[in-house]
Formats: sequence, structure tokens, C-alpha cells
Amino acid sequence: KLNPIGKSRDGRIGSNEYFLEALKCKPTDARNRAVFAWYTGNKANHAIADFDVAISLHPTDAYTHKLYAMWCMNQVKKEIDITDTVELLKLYNEWQDKDDSIKAYDGRYTKSLSISSLLRTTRTEWDNVQSLISWRRWYQDRAVHKNLADLNLLSFDIGMAIEHYKRTDNRLMLARCNIIKDDTGKAVSILGSVIKEGGTLFQQNLTDIKKILTISISSDPKNHQTFYYLGMVHTQLKKDSIAISNFKTTVLLNPKHIGAHMNLAKLYSQADKADLAIKEYETILEHAPRHKEATHLLSEAIMIKYKDYE
Repeated sequence: KLNPIGKSRDGRIGSNEYFLEALKCKPTDARNRAVFAWYTGNKANHAIADFDVAISLHPTDAYTHKLYAMWCMNQVKKEIDITDTVELLKLYNEWQDKDDSIKAYDGRYTKSLSISSLLRTTRTEWDNVQSLISWRRWYQDRAVHKNLADLNLLSFDIGMAIEHYKRTDNRLMLARCNIIKDDTGKAVSILGSVIKEGGTLFQQNLTDIKKILTISISSDPKNHQTFYYLGMVHTQLKKDSIAISNFKTTVLLNPKHIGAHMNLAKLYSQADKADLAIKEYETILEHAPRHKEATHLLSEAIMIKYKDYE
């Protein structure tokens, strides 16, 4: 506990002696052995051997099985980027009708370990965990759902992946899953909720959100909300010219989209294009005559335009 285990590679390597001392003191302690494998398993084959020993020492310890399942999934994710929607979509389209989708990873390895084998081990270990703990513990454990969501996504069981990601409230992964499932509208709606909140999740994932929205356009190029949300993302990224293009496409597809007209007006005002801003505010008031913000900003834009006239 005193050593900075897991914080750096040197910290993990330096902690070996402490783990080994613990194992000497209690050689039949399965959890000690499993934790040793988790933190110091720089050599993957040695880690698997230690996990196997831990499970043989205490086969009914759900914690040991859980740790092994999570370790296997972490190894897979070092090789396969589950946030690469394009790659996963390609694999999904090629293998979704196969009886064993895990075979899609045959011939791929990470640290000399077969990815297919790691995924099967992950599934087996989670089955063991589920058989050893209560339904309530299973349902309430976010780590379980996060890991199973990743497993189901990589196994192309998108429906189950979505169910598990919902329980972790991972909306970016939910959006990715819906793109793969070919439910672009749902994916855009999920991202829209993130964008409208404008919180940390949005601010820290602007690039990822932009990528997912861009992919969705190829599936549904007439969804005006996709272009609207892209405009909001590009506004945050300070790419105003691209944002203006996105909002223009939005109103082309949906001329009554108040939000797009409002954002266009504000961007035009910032660019000292008063005439264009006024036109957008007037358009808003045509569709929503009692729109207070548009009324106020229109008056301001007119005053700015004629500020040099007495």
C-alpha cells in the first residue's frame, strides 16, 4: 500500500519484491497471487500463469475471476482501439453473420497472446463471476458493466453492449454502438444531449464527438441535427468558418431551425458582418415573432450597423 503501485512502470517493477515477500508469507492466498499478476505482470505469459495459480487455490473467489477477466480485456484494448468506430464498423460488417464473431481476431496478437483466446477467457471468467455472486451485486457493479460492454462490443453483440454501456452512462460509447448498429438518429440524439449540457464531458471530448458526428453523415446525410451539432462543436474549437458552413447546411435542410439561425447570427456579428446577422435575426422573428433574445440582438445589430450615423 505504501508503494506507488500502478502509477508508473518503475513503480510496478519496484513493487515486485514486496509482492514476493507477501506471497512467501501466505503462499496459499489466492487474492495476493491475483493482485501480483495484475500489477506486476509485465510478461503476459507469467501473469496468466499466476492467475491460473490463484484460481486453482480458490476457485470460488469471485474477486479473483473478476480480476482475471478485467486483466484480459485490458490486454486486448492495448491492441484494439474500441474508440476507432470506423475500424469496428468495418469488422462488424464483415463478421456479424458468423457463428463465432471472435474468430474475426484470429491471427492478431498482443504481447504474444492471442486476442481471440483473451476474449474467450474474458467471457469464461465473467460467467464464473456471475455464478458466484448475487444478482444485486452483479447489477450494481459498474466495473462489471464497463468490462462486459467492451467485451460485447468486440464480440459484435451490439445490443448487449448498449445495455451495459447504459448502466455505466458512457454516452460516447453508446453513440458509437448506435453508429455500428446503423441507428444514426439515436447516435446523434445521444451526442446532442452531451453537447447541450456543455459540461466537462463535452469540453474534454470535442475531437471524439466531431469524429462520430462526421461518420454519421455518411449514413444519414440529410439529418439536419448532425450538421447543427457539428456547428456547435466547431464553434467550441474556434473554427468559425466551418461552423458557419455547418449551420448553413442545417438551415438548408430545415429552414425553420431557430438554433442554427441564432448561431449563424452570432457568428456573423463576431465577424463584423452586421447585414448578415440582421438577416438571420429577422428570419428567426419570421418563424418565432415573440423570440425575446432575437428581438434584443436584432436591435443591437441595427444600432451597431448605424452607429456612425446621427
